[in-house]
Amino acid sequence: ADFTLQTKITEMMRNIEKYCKTKDLRDFL
Repeated sequence: ADFTLQTKITEMMRNIEKYCKTKDLRDFL
């Protein structure tokens, strides 16, 4: 597996997770 690709995917997943959390938080508030 390409390490750079793996890192990019992990970073992307983290960003999506953060986005979902803030979105959920906004909806909750």
